[in-house]
Amino acid sequence: NLVAVYERLSEQVRVTLHTQVGNARGLHDVQMEVRAFCDSAHNMRERVPPLDFISLEGSLAKMLDSLQAAKRNALEPANPGVQVSFRVAGVCGQAGRPRVEINKNYLEHVLDIRGPYELTDVFKCSARTIRWRAVEYGLRGPGLAPFLNEELPDGSLARRWVSSGKWVRSAISGNAVALETVIASVLATFPGYGRCKVDGALRAQGIRVPRNCLIAAIQRLIHWCIICHAFVDGKMCLVTGAHFNNNNCADTVLELFKHAISVHG
Repeated sequence: NLVAVYERLSEQVRVTLHTQVGNARGLHDVQMEVRAFCDSAHNMRERVPPLDFISLEGSLAKMLDSLQAAKRNALEPANPGVQVSFRVAGVCGQAGRPRVEINKNYLEHVLDIRGPYELTDVFKCSARTIRWRAVEYGLRGPGLAPFLNEELPDGSLARRWVSSGKWVRSAISGNAVALETVIASVLATFPGYGRCKVDGALRAQGIRVPRNCLIAAIQRLIHWCIICHAFVDGKMCLVTGAHFNNNNCADTVLELFKHAISVHG
């Protein structure tokens, strides 16, 4: 399909011109692909309407001119006072892949539309690389340190991990009665909700509660604090294990499961 190949090639040229600045070899490879496509298009000229073929020739000529200009700039020697940030393993004598350069103006424009993870397919690099370039250009600020070293009274250092700031613990977390009231209203509307769905319902109301507080509040709302756990064989409809517990922890259910295995195999 000539149209599909042209769209893929035009996207590749656009990305290369923005991400392979200074990489003459990479620009040359894409330029050769465009020329090969030109030859293929000329061989299929009879199948393409004349006006469409003229437009195709003009677009391919612009691609070749842009790639040639970028390659010419990459091959020109840099000024002594200007530091070249693009490094290739064969030039700098260091191992590893070449540094990916991204046009600052283009990056500033697209970051207002999409995030780094959504731009990985555009720049053909990781989201972390895009984030680093944005910080280097001053388009984004550096993130918070994941931990802080605090000096204790005895002179030793203790590492304290810092929250990323994505969510703030709600004040209702410390009020057991108020938290149980809110959870009870959720369960009254949706009796079949478990912990995850109750947590989602609270978040929809703007309430963020730690997991341990949420589990404890749900267990306190269980009538008589008695929970029945049971395992049933799906083929024989045999109850392999059943027990009443005062909690709904995973370890409790696992112990019952192990006991059922020891009895029934």
